[in-house]
Amino acid sequence: MLLLDEWNTRLQQAQIEAIVFDLDNTLIDRDSAFKACTAALWKAYQSLPLSHNIWEEIIDKDHRGYTPRTIFYPWLQMRFFPLLSSLEIEQFYQTHLSTYLPPSEQALLSWLQALKEKYTLAILSNGGSQNQRAKLANSQLDQRFDPDQIFISGELSYRKPQLAIFTHVAELMGVQPSQLIMVGDHPTNDIKGAEAAGWLTFSTDYPQLITALKQHTYV
Repeated sequence: MLLLDEWNTRLQQAQIEAIVFDLDNTLIDRDSAFKACTAALWKAYQSLPLSHNIWEEIIDKDHRGYTPRTIFYPWLQMRFFPLLSSLEIEQFYQTHLSTYLPPSEQALLSWLQALKEKYTLAILSNGGSQNQRAKLANSQLDQRFDPDQIFISGELSYRKPQLAIFTHVAELMGVQPSQLIMVGDHPTNDIKGAEAAGWLTFSTDYPQLITALKQHTYV
C-alpha cells in the first residue's frame, strides 16, 4: 500500500495532465518472458543441458534487455548456437517472446482504466516496433492506450534517455513537461531522462506495482 500511497500523493501535489508509462519490466514482466523464450530456443536448437551457469551467463549478457540486440544476438549465436545465424535467433525472439507474456493482471487493467478516466495515458518504450507492439497486444495493454499515445523508439528517431525523445513526445501529446509524469523502472532511461526534460517521475517495477495493486481496492 505504501507504493500507491506515495503515487496518489505525487498526483495530488502536481497538476498532472498525462501519465507516460515505460513498458518492459514496468507494465509487463519482460524478464520472465525472455527467460521462457530463451528456454524454448535452447530446447529447440541445443542438445546440451541448460545449466545454472549458462543461464547466469545469458541473463547477465541480456542485462534485462538493455544490451543492444545488435550485440546480444550475435554473441548468443557465437557462444551457444553455431548452427544458427544471428538473424535466425533474432527472428525466433521476435516471433516468440511476446507469446510468453500472459494477459495482464486484472488489477493492472482496472487501475489503468481508472487513471484513463482522469488523465491522458501513454506508453514510451525503447525497442523495435514489431516486438513492442506484439507485447502490447499479447498482454492486452493495447486496449488501455489510444493508438496515437503509443510511442516506440523503433518508430521514432530517438530513444530513451535522449532528451530529444521526451521533448518530442511532449510536443506530440500537446502537454507541458511540468504536467507530465514518467513511470518506469530504469533509473537512467526512464527517471533521469524524463527529469532532464522537466517531467515529473515515479520509479517502480513490475513486481512492486502488481503486488501493490493486488492489495488495493482496484482489484
